[in-house]
Amino acid sequence: MVEQAYIKDGTDPVTEPFSTAALNPGLSVDVEIESQIKPQLRCRTTLVGWRKDKYLVLRPSDSQFHLFSAQSYVILRYLVEGQIYAFKTRILTTTGNPEKLIFCYYPEQVTNLRLRQHVRYATRLFAQLELDNNSAEGLILDISASGCQFLPSQGGTLKQVSGSKVNVVFPFLRQGKDVLKIPAIIRNQRMLDSGMGLGIQFTGSVEAVMKLLMLDTSSTAEPID
Repeated sequence: MVEQAYIKDGTDPVTEPFSTAALNPGLSVDVEIESQIKPQLRCRTTLVGWRKDKYLVLRPSDSQFHLFSAQSYVILRYLVEGQIYAFKTRILTTTGNPEKLIFCYYPEQVTNLRLRQHVRYATRLFAQLELDNNSAEGLILDISASGCQFLPSQGGTLKQVSGSKVNVVFPFLRQGKDVLKIPAIIRNQRMLDSGMGLGIQFTGSVEAVMKLLMLDTSSTAEPID
């Protein structure tokens, strides 16, 4: 789990009519189960389909199916074209046969959180930086859709030069999944209290990273003003 808070670029969320135009079966949907008597839970589900103006159908993992019950309030979040959307609804019903499925009331509106390139997530995410045949381990101190700030571990032998092409490697984002490697360029260097920080611009797609950050954010994370 990544401990993080997020910093917005001043763009307020926008509420708009809900549409399925950009949705496809198989979409990963984060479901937050609201509760007044126990800590809120977040689960990953898969969008199976929908009936317009009636319901959405989600498939949870078998191990989390028991957490869902009819009429419970839930918040659904999903990522489409680099934007995070969210809405609150209720569970209409659940079924365990022939498959474990959740039916949620069809929403009228959805909130576009408007996460643009300038939204930065403050984090301490382990990563590696590859340059030519060398590499250095370190921490990502903040990350956005356009880049990150990387702090190499002390004692590293990597010679960082502004303008150098590198790969940012995320080896442990998800247990059992492939290593995620993003091409990037070192844009600047600046001295921090804990060492020399590197400003890095991504040149490859980072939608997978942003998706994982969205789904792995702790529900207790607080925004930084």
